[in-house]
Amino acid sequence: MRGARRCLDRGQRGFTLIEILVVMVIIAIITTVAVLSLGNGNRDRLVKQEAQRLTAVLDVASQDAVIQSTQYGLRVAGDGYGFLELHDQKWRPVSGEAALAHHSLPGGVRMDLSVEGLAAKLTSGEQDRRPQVLVLSSGEMTPFQVRISAQGTPAVAIVKGSPTGKIETRMEGQ
Repeated sequence: MRGARRCLDRGQRGFTLIEILVVMVIIAIITTVAVLSLGNGNRDRLVKQEAQRLTAVLDVASQDAVIQSTQYGLRVAGDGYGFLELHDQKWRPVSGEAALAHHSLPGGVRMDLSVEGLAAKLTSGEQDRRPQVLVLSSGEMTPFQVRISAQGTPAVAIVKGSPTGKIETRMEGQ
């Protein structure tokens, strides 16, 4: 009986604690890399979505300005952007057009604005009610470039407006 027990012990030999810990560390590293790479994909998508949204809203503002014969202004702030409308020589937030209302950026996403080749200072909130970019009823607009980026990803979206009102969007760093 004693001999049979020795053979059984040799055949049932398991893993040591060190071997199990090493395998667990390897699995944790692989999982971390996979989660981080998926996170970058989401941030890349966020950058692209924000660029597409800004382009679409600028198109709406440009067409609406011509149709309504009104002057709009784009105000880019540290926390998002929105449109103003010129009434009685004063800029006021657009009312009645939900697409042109203030849009807050998702966490980790930021915008940088340059107007006519010069970097614009961005402030948060309602501190300044003057637009940085004019969208005129003639179809023209102030030349600008908005750079949209997110933490943790090399992807950058560029939204560019020309004086003739043409808006272009391109992605970099993907």
